[in-house]
Amino acid sequence: MRIACIQTAANDITQYKENWDNILQMIDEAASNEVSLIVLPECAYPAYFLGLDLEKTREAMAHIDRVKEDIAARAKRHKVYIAAGLAVEEEGRMLNGGLLFSPDGELVCSIGKCNLWHFDHKWFECGTSFDVVHTRMGKVGLIICADGRAPEITRILALKGARIIIDMANLTASGRNPAKLSNPQFDYMLRVRAIENGVWLIMADKAGIEADTVVYAGRSCVINPEGEVVAAASADKPEILYADIDEKPSEKNLPKRRPEAYRILTEPTETLPVYKDMSQPVAVWDTEFQVSVVQFGHVDEDEYAVKAARFIRILENQDSRLILLPQLKEGADIENCVANIKQALSHPSTIVALTGYLREGENKYKTTVIFSKDRNYGRYDKIHVEEPGEEGLVPGSAENAVIKTPLGKLGVMHDQEGLIPEVARSLMLGGADIILWSDSRYDERNDMIVQTRAAENKVYVARSGNMEQGDHSVIASPMGNIAASTFKGTDQATSSLIVTALSKSKTIVPGTNVVLDRKPKLYKELVK
Repeated sequence: MRIACIQTAANDITQYKENWDNILQMIDEAASNEVSLIVLPECAYPAYFLGLDLEKTREAMAHIDRVKEDIAARAKRHKVYIAAGLAVEEEGRMLNGGLLFSPDGELVCSIGKCNLWHFDHKWFECGTSFDVVHTRMGKVGLIICADGRAPEITRILALKGARIIIDMANLTASGRNPAKLSNPQFDYMLRVRAIENGVWLIMADKAGIEADTVVYAGRSCVINPEGEVVAAASADKPEILYADIDEKPSEKNLPKRRPEAYRILTEPTETLPVYKDMSQPVAVWDTEFQVSVVQFGHVDEDEYAVKAARFIRILENQDSRLILLPQLKEGADIENCVANIKQALSHPSTIVALTGYLREGENKYKTTVIFSKDRNYGRYDKIHVEEPGEEGLVPGSAENAVIKTPLGKLGVMHDQEGLIPEVARSLMLGGADIILWSDSRYDERNDMIVQTRAAENKVYVARSGNMEQGDHSVIASPMGNIAASTFKGTDQATSSLIVTALSKSKTIVPGTNVVLDRKPKLYKELVK
């Protein structure tokens, strides 16, 4: 099935008539190439920054019904689906809308942007539905730009059966070279949305500068369910991107979810631990410390203890205060290892995270113990234990996934839990300043997942990998940047200074907050 993403020029509201003519012309051009679906960007009409000239905005919106009729007529004439991002008015409300027209010219789906971005809230109200529609292409869901940053939205669409998610976007950017502009959503976030939900993701954007201030990243793209960008447009030119996608639904080989463990996602915002933490005064210098992630191979428990002690001695001398060690092999005595590592610690304030297997009577857990020389702060037992190789493991409780320490609150997840967006989201809402991802599974896409979990939650993420599979370990900042990384397949530690006060700042841009702008009443689908 062939699709077309129309990457329009970034005209401003005073040029709404040009925008109108341009999108119709580009629809005709795209349809001449025998496509089944045409996607327009966010606010393709009349423009995005409506505040530039409110009189022109009122003038442009007087024509919105005709614009919709023109697009519907093109869909019917060319026998194609058309997804269009338009500013629309519904029952006295202005919405940043996404509309899908069928080859019969019928409006089959209409949504409003839910995760409003920056100045959106000055003229748009939030959308309140995440609808999936049956089409000849299969089940399709719609999102608008920053909706792709909120993992709840695409997840709900996937749970409702969407195999294709259409993203009408206005991805913004900054830089000196227009040809090299990009955006975190293109670089990794949308790719992870495709991976974690097993869906095709189709995104159309604009190129150029609107209102002399809003720079668009271009990069319209088509991403397959494995997270591969199968086609992408330029960063700086209006164009039409064509791509072919499989008509047959792909099998979703995704980690099994545990909806009962995600109930925090639907709790009122003002009751959340993170909400309380955000309101507390912070002395920034009290939140600054060095974190280290260690990777090394080991044959047995004795070799592990020797290597762990050596790295701890070096890292303590380099002022690391939190050390994430690699996973123990199954069969090693984790309690004995914890005791040996405590003896190796020279500073009482150093905190270590160690993951291995623990037996208590007839029960076996995969567990992470958080401890210092003289104290155990808590342990997390893996919740998602339904994967091959995990037979016999007993699931733990989500209530123990965030552990309080003198350095802050540490959230823990294991292995495939990093690929389940509800897990990291729940940890963040539970107040985690840092998420420790102890991972035994190598996947070349893991860096993108780490970056996405960090950026979507505005929290630090430290991942220890499985070096024996040629893996590596990383630390990402709350902005999604890789702050530190090891080499692949090398006994090594990597460190980064972190400031956990930054994890308590959840505003991405003015008007968009990771915590305050969530809509928990709309997320019931996630806990069914």
